[in-house]
Amino acid sequence: MTNKKSNKSKCYRLFGIKIYQRKRKSAQPAPQPINPFPGNTVKNTVYVVEPESLKLGGHVFIGDFGRISNERGRVSIGRHAQIGEQVLILTTNHNYENAEKIPYDHKAIQRPVIIGDFVWIGARVTILGGVQIDEGAIIGAGAVVTKSVPACAIVAGNPATIIGWRDKKSFEKLKSSGAFYMTGNEKETVFIDGPTKPYMKEKR
Repeated sequence: MTNKKSNKSKCYRLFGIKIYQRKRKSAQPAPQPINPFPGNTVKNTVYVVEPESLKLGGHVFIGDFGRISNERGRVSIGRHAQIGEQVLILTTNHNYENAEKIPYDHKAIQRPVIIGDFVWIGARVTILGGVQIDEGAIIGAGAVVTKSVPACAIVAGNPATIIGWRDKKSFEKLKSSGAFYMTGNEKETVFIDGPTKPYMKEKR
C-alpha cells in the first residue's frame, strides 16, 4: 500500500484501487449567547415576545420566569428599576366593545407600558397596556396594575390601589447622592428568548 500526498485529501492505493481520505474540517466554535440588553440584568428564563420593542434604561433587573408580551406594543423601563420574578407585562388586549364577534373580535388593541426610574415591582405582578408607573413607585407582590401610578406611590391589590407613599425627601436625597442598589458591578445575565429557544448570534 502506497501513499500519495494531495492538497485536498490523502490518497492511498490498496491493490491498485485509489482510496481517498478527506481531511476533516476544523471544528467551528459554538455560537455564543449574547445579551441584547447590555448594561442590564435579565434572567435567562424571561420571555420577551419582541426584544427590539423593549427599551431598558440601564441597571435594570428582571427576575426569573417573567413574560413581556409586547406584540407591536412598546415597553420602556427606566434606570435602576427592579422587577421581581414571574412579572407579566401585557401591551395587547382583545376588542369586546362594539365587537363583531363574541367574546371578542379579531381587532387587537395595543397600548404602551412605561415604567419610570427607580421603580420596584414585586413578584407576580401583572401590568396591563396603557399603564405608566412613575419614578420611585412601589408595586406590591401579586398586584394587577390597570391604571397609571404616580411617583413614589405604593400600590397593592387587584385592581392595584394606593396604600401609601415613599418618603419623597429621603428618596430625592438618595437619588442625588447616587445611592443605587444596582451599581453596575453586577455580573450581567445572558438573555434567552424563552426557556427552550436560546437567543444566539454566530461569530463570523
